[in-house]
Amino acid sequence: MRGAGLNGRKLRETIALLLSLAAKADAAAGRSFVVRFLVLFFLRRGERAARASVANALQIDLAVVEDELAAAAGPGDASPFDAALVAWRYRWCAAMLSAVLATMGGVAWAPGRDRMPDGSACRDVACRVLPVLPLPQVHDTS
Repeated sequence: MRGAGLNGRKLRETIALLLSLAAKADAAAGRSFVVRFLVLFFLRRGERAARASVANALQIDLAVVEDELAAAAGPGDASPFDAALVAWRYRWCAAMLSAVLATMGGVAWAPGRDRMPDGSACRDVACRVLPVLPLPQVHDTS
């Protein structure tokens, strides 16, 4: 991504892809163990590329992104909770790329409310705060 330069269209496409992969991980949480294991196997491979994309877009070292997501690493046992954590990490990457898009003057994706607590919409990029995505709560369906 760095070689071609950052542009808004590429970032929007990447954000859409990350959100669709997060939806696949959410859907896998309700499936049988075998299906969930196979889906998560491939989604974890894609997650590495997503983290590298975020590091390139933010122009930071990949280790910084890895350290930031270490708390949401999960057990890696293909449980429904693990699938929800994979989805959460994809959404985190989408939120980071959305912040980069907002600094470039594009329309950013933001989960939840798009207004400040006082009710007025924030138009200035400097006053936007990245949303804190809560960790998912899922029930075991195995």
